[in-house]
Amino acid sequence: MVSIIRWARLPAILMTTLLGLALSAGSVAAASSTTSKKLPDNDDLQRVFRLRQIQLQYGTTQLAAENAYAANLAATIATLRQQGKDVTDLVNGLARFHNQIATGQTAWQHISDLLTMHAGFDAQGNITDKGQANWTLESAHTSLLLMKQTANNAKNDLSDLLHRYGKTYGVPFGSHAAEDAF
Repeated sequence: MVSIIRWARLPAILMTTLLGLALSAGSVAAASSTTSKKLPDNDDLQRVFRLRQIQLQYGTTQLAAENAYAANLAATIATLRQQGKDVTDLVNGLARFHNQIATGQTAWQHISDLLTMHAGFDAQGNITDKGQANWTLESAHTSLLLMKQTANNAKNDLSDLLHRYGKTYGVPFGSHAAEDAF
């Protein structure tokens, strides 16, 4: 059981780290674009547009890792149920986790729609309207932050639940089983 959860961690840890780094770089770019009254130059907007596209790809991987983790946890819950363990808290926690994943998926879809529509950019990512381009990037940034916060909340909530369950029922999920899973 525990090995199932632990095997899911490695690729997810890597992708979460990459997503975090990409979001951090994007945050700096977005912060600099919104703190100044003058819009960023075209090169900066184009660079941030490409960065948002990369962040969207990382988000795709993030969501896949979350779904894989949920599937592994569902299998673990099924095994515990077969062993006669009370899994009510885990089932409820997994349902909350699925709801949080759905929120992240909605944010991801919004980012995808924005970047596909690419208001202010042409098909090659060149600026056609600076104001619209800036709006597109700021809106995508806001949704990326929502997606990241949702993932962090899901991870922390599930980790806390697994830790409490493990202490209560003597099931070794590790100290923070979900902490580095995605």
